[in-house]
Amino acid sequence: MALIAPGPVELASATDQLDERLARASAIAGAIGRLHATWGELLATGAKPDPCVDPVLGSLVARSRVFGAAYRDAVQDARVASDRLAYLHAAATLAPLLDESDRSAFARAEAEVEHDVAVYLELSAWQTRFVEPTARGCELGLARVDGLAWKGAVAVTDPKAVAVLGFGGGYVCPGAVPADGRVVVVDGLACVAADASCGCAPAPVLPGAVLTP
Repeated sequence: MALIAPGPVELASATDQLDERLARASAIAGAIGRLHATWGELLATGAKPDPCVDPVLGSLVARSRVFGAAYRDAVQDARVASDRLAYLHAAATLAPLLDESDRSAFARAEAEVEHDVAVYLELSAWQTRFVEPTARGCELGLARVDGLAWKGAVAVTDPKAVAVLGFGGGYVCPGAVPADGRVVVVDGLACVAADASCGCAPAPVLPGAVLTP
């Protein structure tokens, strides 16, 4: 139900929500981008990846599916938040209060959402064309595995916001998020505890890692 007279409190909340969702989408994109880059390196050597017999390749495929679906959901969530903020920017009770910096910030956020949409479509097409055909008929599962450092001609500092996958029970900490196969964005450090009290010691993690108890 739309608010009749939204005010600055609602605007600030909606702005923060969009920023949070864009940050989550960016972290997940970083993870699936590294998974695809690793696959692309194999293709560049002329190899024909067979995830049905190679567990390392099987892990890449299994992870790319989960992180890809999580990215799709994150981008959709960001788009919904962007639409809500656009509504608030146009509201009669708020429009007169906005200045050029407010409008510029929102325009940048809108552009970031559209960029994420384009990136998702590109990643999805790459997955469909180059990854999925190699895994037809495979029964692929998830298991504990380290994440992937960035490789390239230009050194890239690993981000603080890191997307990992919790699997096999327990809770991904900090945050006590159930490790039930969902993607979690952490601040560069994580561990899996047996219960929600998070009694484990967080350690550095890289994008695309699968964390298990």
